[in-house]
Amino acid sequence: MSMTGHVELPTLPSTRLILVSVLGEGATSDVYRAWMVDIGDWCAVKVLKAGRSEQIHRRFLTEAELLCQLSHRNLIKGYEVVDGAPPFFVMEIADGGSLKDWCVRFGKMPPRLAVEVAIQVAKGVAVAHQSGFVHRDIKPHNILVNRRGACKLTDFGVARASRSEGDESVTVAGDALGTLGYMAPEQQSFPSGVDERSDVYGIAATLVHLLTGNHPPGNLFMAVTDDPALLEGLSPELAAVIRKATSYDRELRQPSVMALARELHALWEFLPVAQGPTLTTGIPLEPPPPPGMVSRGSIEGSLSPTSKEDAPRPPISIPPFGTELGSHSIPPSDPARPVSLESLRRAATPSPSSLRRSFLPEPEPVERTHWWLVGLGFASIVFLLFSLDVYWVGSAKSEATEAQQGFAEVAQRNVAVIEELGRLGANREELAASYAATRTGTPAARRDAAERWVTEVRSATGAYPADPRVSQVLSARLAELEASLGPLNDAVAEWDLRSRAFPGTLVSRLLGRPDTATADDR
Repeated sequence: MSMTGHVELPTLPSTRLILVSVLGEGATSDVYRAWMVDIGDWCAVKVLKAGRSEQIHRRFLTEAELLCQLSHRNLIKGYEVVDGAPPFFVMEIADGGSLKDWCVRFGKMPPRLAVEVAIQVAKGVAVAHQSGFVHRDIKPHNILVNRRGACKLTDFGVARASRSEGDESVTVAGDALGTLGYMAPEQQSFPSGVDERSDVYGIAATLVHLLTGNHPPGNLFMAVTDDPALLEGLSPELAAVIRKATSYDRELRQPSVMALARELHALWEFLPVAQGPTLTTGIPLEPPPPPGMVSRGSIEGSLSPTSKEDAPRPPISIPPFGTELGSHSIPPSDPARPVSLESLRRAATPSPSSLRRSFLPEPEPVERTHWWLVGLGFASIVFLLFSLDVYWVGSAKSEATEAQQGFAEVAQRNVAVIEELGRLGANREELAASYAATRTGTPAARRDAAERWVTEVRSATGAYPADPRVSQVLSARLAELEASLGPLNDAVAEWDLRSRAFPGTLVSRLLGRPDTATADDR
């Protein structure tokens, strides 16, 4: 065991992990913040406590393997599982804490934000259902928030295989596992018969907790029907969706979590935008790496060798008196022997050969052309021009990508306008086909399809007047769509101009077309 401050941290059989602090403590396991040395980033490590039963041990390893198999932006991602001493597994870290912590800090959540959270959770649970597993313990305590505001479902310790043969459960068959208030009635009376609709109940119960700020009653399926005060202040449509999802008879609930998500999404656009804390409010700054560690993406500088200009120069040598200076020399004087006038004259008179050497012009030094410098300069100019060209085309691609993704997000939020206009008498199939065209093809084709779709929506909105409330909503949606068309048109036109110009033709082929994939597409 090692000590960090006042917290005692376990010693793991791994040199890749440095445990730093405790993130959470549970009855069977603890979660620690750790540094991944080889990756250079933070992670979370869940460690099984000593002395736990074989059943808990098996459940711990099964949860770890399941998290490593599943992959979705709304599920905690598992990286590695080690059945050692102690057993542990490594997963991504979510610094925002749980939704339960959020409600403790800020109280009940605005309906629009709470519905958005429920939709995120439903998308993550749907991936688990596609892999054949029912979570069985969906609650705010098990939903974490990362620094980007994404909700991450975790704790698959009581998950159960819904479509397997033989060993039909990752827990003991027949265990009534879950949490009262969030647990569907069939989990208590018939645990081995749970299916995807049990998680529909759990998501709705979590939504009740977020909307009220409190733990829902144990008999929630009765409370939402018999106690109107429990959902007081909510729109009748949202309350009806919750009552349906928490029905005692699972046959009356939504058939799947994505069906619940679609009903919530249809209501989300009508919910008011509330000012206040967001999911990322209050998340502390990410701590720096441990001492001596380098974070991912940092660039380590390297020391360059000393250049010739910086090298020490040899001292300048001055020839002693009497050595050759020019064309003749003068012998040094010897104080022990007197110098005659004739000897001085002979020494001062240059010889004919020395005179020839003196009066011949000195050859001019030959100036060599350093072609490698010329080549280096030319290569530098070419590289600079190419870099400018990449930036010129790449910036247009980035702007076109942002504009197309921005319109795609706005269109995704306002796709319910097709259903609204269809109820009023508009041709729903034509509107849907026009909308589908905005999501395929080249950037210019998507831009043109977007303009056609908005034009059709505008015409249908004016041709089929409705009650003032619906007209107001349709007008607001249409205004939002039209507002996003201007940046889209400008950005795609600029991309088309730069990608077709001579310097950008090659670069545009290397960079590719603007990416139009949205978060929902991924």
